[in-house]
Formats: sequence, C-alpha cells, structure tokens
Amino acid sequence: LLKGSALTEAPGVPVRGMAVNLVTGGLGAGILTLPWGMAGASVLTALLLTVLVVVLNGFTIMILVRAAEEHQRFDLGALLALLPGRWLGPVTQGFCNGLVWVVIWMALVGYIIVVQDCMTPLMPAGTMLSQRSTWAVLGSAVVLPLSLTDLKFLSSTSTFSVGVNFYLFALLCVRLALDGVTPEGVCL
Repeated sequence: LLKGSALTEAPGVPVRGMAVNLVTGGLGAGILTLPWGMAGASVLTALLLTVLVVVLNGFTIMILVRAAEEHQRFDLGALLALLPGRWLGPVTQGFCNGLVWVVIWMALVGYIIVVQDCMTPLMPAGTMLSQRSTWAVLGSAVVLPLSLTDLKFLSSTSTFSVGVNFYLFALLCVRLALDGVTPEGVCL
C-alpha cells in the first residue's frame, strides 16, 4: 500500500486484516455462483467476460484510491461531496450513500439465497431442515452478529473464508484431473 496512507495509520484494524476482509468481500457469493452464472456462456466468452470485469474493477478501484488519498476522503459519498456546484455534491453524495445501502442489502439477500440453495438439497426430505425458510432464518442468525462485529475481529473469519475458497478451487482442479471432461460437457 501507499506509504503514509491512512490505511497504514488506521487505529484498530491492521493492514493485513483489512486486506483479507476486502478479499473475502470479493470472494463472496459471486465467486460461489460464478459457475452457474457462466453455464450458459461458452468457456471462451466466460473467460473474456471475467478478465474484462477484473481489469475494469482494477482500473476503477485505482482511480478511487488515488482520489481518496489526494483528498483524504475514504468513502465514495464523501468523494462525491467534493463535486463542484451548490447542490451537485450533496445530492450525489446522498444518492450514492443510498445506493450503497441498497447494494449491500441486495448482496446480503444474495448470500442468504446461496445458503438456501446449497443447504436445502443436502437435508433429509420432509424435515424442517429441508425447507428454504429454515435456512433463511439460520443463515440470517449466523450473519447478523458478524455484520455487527468490528472489522479487526473479522480478519480471522475472513482468513478462514479465503482458505475455503482456495480449498474449493483445489478440489475442483483435482476433480477435473481425475474425472476429466467429456466433449459434450464443455461448450466452446
């Protein structure tokens, strides 16, 4: 990270912990549902789209990091408040902050849907655990305390989450090496 930046001086949250928390955010429900989302696309199209999105995200994030460092404003709404004009800054700040709340809410709903979709088929049919509503409540009960926890304490769970993602990736690679791919199973 940049020397002398606010991240190196932030009280309470070590840089490593913040980095792991951000990586975990990027490896969330989106990475778990990526195979399903790309199932209708060909392998080459899915690969090109993934690379395009990663490059675009990296470019956008670097613009935001430089602007935040230059103006010492570390949230998007505060950066937008610096826009010129009497009403443009405050209006765009409020709009952006509102959108952040909506997007975070939608992401959390997405996590609960992923929990429901993953856990319901694994449970014995006809039991309470085979109902989607049960997993919505259980998933929410687990996530709620985590969402209220200080970021410095989440770095351990974030590290575990990153480790799980690496494990799943390795597992898929081993399964591919052992089972192979049939020509009818791949769309080029």
